[in-house]
Amino acid sequence: MGNNNYRQETPDEQDVAKELRNLRRGLSRNKQERDTLRQDLHLIRHGEQKDPKPVYEFVKAHQAEFSISAMCRVLRVSRSGYHKWLNRPPSRWEAADRELLEHVRRIHLESRGTYGAPRIQAALWDLGVRASRRRISRLMKTDGLRADASRVAPTCNQ
Repeated sequence: MGNNNYRQETPDEQDVAKELRNLRRGLSRNKQERDTLRQDLHLIRHGEQKDPKPVYEFVKAHQAEFSISAMCRVLRVSRSGYHKWLNRPPSRWEAADRELLEHVRRIHLESRGTYGAPRIQAALWDLGVRASRRRISRLMKTDGLRADASRVAPTCNQ
């Protein structure tokens, strides 16, 4: 005869035990997600930076991996703020930067990648487009454009 110290669970107890296992599994997954997101938080926000835009961009980029609600809660931004940002039309400056970047790309391409911000600024001025060298440098940097000095034709000093 076997040992009958083991008590048979009733169907209700089995359901409760199954639900408890599922809840524990979900809790473990949520803790893992939270810890992953918190580790990425320092990469998104530097110090006491108050601008939520980088956080919103992170949420948008990772919405397939995590729920928007969970990311907003862990990253300490409001869900409604994220949705407002998502549906907001581009600002006047963003639209102007996009248009200027098209000019910069075209000039950079036409120069076979040899023009940097000062020469691009001069070319833009010839076209009647006014922009500071600093703004052009910023746009080039964010777009990954750099002047290739090795492609400049050598000067002959004879």
